[in-house]
Amino acid sequence: SNTSIICRMTAPGGGPAEPVIVKVFRTLQDGENPDVVVQSALTAEGSDRVPMAIGHLSGAWDSPVGGSPMHGHLAFAQEFLPGVEDAWRVALAAAEAGTDFSREARELGIATASVHATLAATMPTSETTRTDVDGIIARMHGRLASAIEEVPALAEHELALEDVFARAGVELSRSTLC
Repeated sequence: SNTSIICRMTAPGGGPAEPVIVKVFRTLQDGENPDVVVQSALTAEGSDRVPMAIGHLSGAWDSPVGGSPMHGHLAFAQEFLPGVEDAWRVALAAAEAGTDFSREARELGIATASVHATLAATMPTSETTRTDVDGIIARMHGRLASAIEEVPALAEHELALEDVFARAGVELSRSTLC
């Protein structure tokens, strides 16, 4: 859904500066991109657990179905951290090698908890309602229908996926509405 461009930067004095990664969104959505909003909120609060947000580009375009123009994020720039590995890939490598991943898993859990605490303190929160859960499940159904339209071979998995959606609705209700 995006193309990432790593930019080698020059400091004001002419020497090298920290690199920046620019994500150009190829799939535009009306409204704010959650990656931009979340990363920017964490940066504004001084979180050192995620790359620093540098800025974003927003714009407007005609709706493909007519009506009001659409608005949203077009690109996002953030600090690039060379050599940092994705935790999922690190965990997979440890599993394949049969090595202990418990220390890294604990550190990841601590970092994740810190990020979530910062987000809860800085961004609006609300109790989840039955309408919220129904909306999430409806969007899942809509995305499945779109995916099947694009890739008809997925239709053979539709019943199994519908079952997963039903179970997800029950679990969401159980965990958020209790």
